[in-house]
Amino acid sequence: MLTLLLMTTGHAQEEAPASNETPSSEDEPSSDEAPSEGERSEDPAGEPDGAPGVTDTPPSIDLSETEELAGLTEEQHEFLEPKLGRLPPNPYQQTDFTAYTLEWGEFKIGAANLSVGVLPRVELGTSVIMNTIGIPNADLKINALRLGPIDFALLGSHYAIPMADFSGSRSQLGAGASVIIVDKWSVHTTANYNVFVANGLPDLRPIGDVAEWLTGSEISDYSLQAIEDQFELDIRARSLTLGMGTDIRFNRRDSLVLQGSATLYSSVYTDNTKEGELPPLFNLDEILSQDRVGSVPLAESYVASIAYQAAWKRLELRIGVGASATPGAWLLQSTELSYRLGGKSRRNERQVYRAWKQNKGEVSE
Repeated sequence: MLTLLLMTTGHAQEEAPASNETPSSEDEPSSDEAPSEGERSEDPAGEPDGAPGVTDTPPSIDLSETEELAGLTEEQHEFLEPKLGRLPPNPYQQTDFTAYTLEWGEFKIGAANLSVGVLPRVELGTSVIMNTIGIPNADLKINALRLGPIDFALLGSHYAIPMADFSGSRSQLGAGASVIIVDKWSVHTTANYNVFVANGLPDLRPIGDVAEWLTGSEISDYSLQAIEDQFELDIRARSLTLGMGTDIRFNRRDSLVLQGSATLYSSVYTDNTKEGELPPLFNLDEILSQDRVGSVPLAESYVASIAYQAAWKRLELRIGVGASATPGAWLLQSTELSYRLGGKSRRNERQVYRAWKQNKGEVSE
């Protein structure tokens, strides 16, 4: 390129008219003797004399010997495919145990739950299974504050149990915080205050059928009627739970999730509002003796798990192992299958992939 410029410049100087030749130093006026206006000459185009041999129009460059940049090969184009495993991680993608919410207009359809981003940083959800068996419910999360890498959220949920001669409810209020330590690692914590209230007595006949199927012993209608006549449930329970979690993100698709939770405090009050001696059926006499107030030992309430999570274009899967004081409770932490669609992040991912796919036709063979 340097040689080409020198050749072009030299060519322009050779063709310059003699009248524009650079005057010798002897002919130049001294700095003290500036020429008068009448002595100032103009070039044929009417422009004032500038530097000899130099015009306002830059010299043309000969591009006849330049080479066209070779196009991408098919292998190179395939290597540049924007797969989720090659994209940088999204620290706000995890929403179920963090302070983050679904994006506005984003849906998450899980095996048991349905959630939607109803407003920016506001998520509303419900348990489909509970609604199916006649227990209406809803949960709400508001990502109320973001200060750099730190997010704070407000949490709430309510479950109602309306039945004939029985009513119950479970309400929850809580708060959560998430901190991005580095681009690929975050830590999260949540605290929830739970209130459970139940009054009355549900229909025991379906329960009796299940007990008969499990034990092989028939429970007479007389025994069930005796319980209904002598027993009416009254339960009031409160608890404070703490949850901790962290996710290590390898890319936008793969991450490692560790979670743990425990009940720090609980108070349980149970009573029979009717007078009478209860039969030992269904262990009701033992249930009513479980009153307690105070801190809960960690060995009686802990849940811990470690899981691998994969997030594809729309499908998400989390699977792992764990341990818990209540057998099998760790499965709720370490297992998830959901389908997500909508939201700004996924629209951007689709646009990037669409652009890559459109360029596929221009790839050189």
